[in-house]
Amino acid sequence: MATKITFQTLEYCSLDHLAQTFNLAFAKYMVPVQLSAAQLRQKIYLDRIDLRCSVGAFAEGRCVGFIFTGRGNWQGVPTAYNAGTGVIPAFRGQRLTQQMYDSLLPIFRKENIQQALLEVIDSNEVAIHNYKAIGFRQTRVFDCFIHKGGEPPKHKLSDEYQEHEVFDLHQLKGVEDFWNSRPSWQNELAGIKAAQGIFATYCISRKGEIVAYGIKDPAKGRIAQFGVHPDYRRQQLGSAIFSGLYQLGNPKQSIINIDQTDQATTAFLRKQGFQYYIGQFEMCWEIG
Repeated sequence: MATKITFQTLEYCSLDHLAQTFNLAFAKYMVPVQLSAAQLRQKIYLDRIDLRCSVGAFAEGRCVGFIFTGRGNWQGVPTAYNAGTGVIPAFRGQRLTQQMYDSLLPIFRKENIQQALLEVIDSNEVAIHNYKAIGFRQTRVFDCFIHKGGEPPKHKLSDEYQEHEVFDLHQLKGVEDFWNSRPSWQNELAGIKAAQGIFATYCISRKGEIVAYGIKDPAKGRIAQFGVHPDYRRQQLGSAIFSGLYQLGNPKQSIINIDQTDQATTAFLRKQGFQYYIGQFEMCWEIG
């Protein structure tokens, strides 16, 4: 007799239980990930996860699958971000992802969530097929990079520039003008601000105005954002930012979700010693 599966939201599920399920689901993933309960709590802040709008599949009181849902606005539209979908091996092949989204849909509509967003590794054909069957469509292609190692060369800037850390992220006003393309959900300032205390920010200023910056998780080495104001490019400011970021915490640096159409940024990263390691698709589902 098949085990009965029930579906319920996750606000009453302990982080220890959720972390255990997460680790079982991702133990043999293409990019293996393991989280402690404390690290899962950090992920909840960073991805703006609302456990009341997240769902689990339960068998005999045990969580065997989940969808973590982040909430916010994406391009001005109320959005549910898939911050993680997993099913433990013994319960795969039962269409649990489809069923979990079926149970989430009335919650999304009640909360006036108008679209769902996610990223999926571009070689994960099973997941891509499942998401397309639900209604997701590809919107962007992302490249992810890791640093090959070794300290980058230091660049001496002229005296008109000041290099410093920023501890109040509200000082980063207008940095959208520094971007070549919009960051992915995981790299947005809204999530970085929600997880303030996790990230370090290195800046270059001129006459009191920030003209270049980078944001990094010092523990993981992941660079979430960087940019140079268009009026100050080709003056070694970007290289100086990366030299500064290297000094902040873990030197094993990585950058995820660079828009593949942004060839200028890709070329810059390669000059800084980064190499491609995996690609992702951004996918969106307009909820009717």
